[in-house]
Amino acid sequence: MASHSFMRSRKFWLASASFALAGAVFALNIEPMRFRLPYRYLVESFDIQRSGMIDFTMCMKVGLTPKEANNFVLGMFGADPVLISPGVDMNHAHCDAAFWPDRFSAPPLAYEVQTSPAPLSYVYGSDGAVYEDGYLYFWSNSGGVI
Repeated sequence: MASHSFMRSRKFWLASASFALAGAVFALNIEPMRFRLPYRYLVESFDIQRSGMIDFTMCMKVGLTPKEANNFVLGMFGADPVLISPGVDMNHAHCDAAFWPDRFSAPPLAYEVQTSPAPLSYVYGSDGAVYEDGYLYFWSNSGGVI
């Protein structure tokens, strides 16, 4: 009898561990940006490209309403989004994805460039968001000289 009970608890433990492992693998493969977008994007697809780990580039294009785009920018950049210029330097918003435009005609909703301390002051990263033609374009580049 004790052997039968042991086998049942062992099967239960193995099944539980398998489900937990499958859940962890599933959770780790979910794109983190999905949680910053409206709920429909938990299941709907959108364009996103990531490359690198420490020196990374990330860019995405997602269809949003103007209100949703403003809410996204508010969540990513805070109540006073940083704007450094009326236009975007496309060298700062670099993305090799096919969905990424060659240039933006709309002004940025938020745009921030990270530079090294003076006297060198070289650009090593940027973050920004542009809303154009019903799409929000968002990028985050860090770690390399731009």
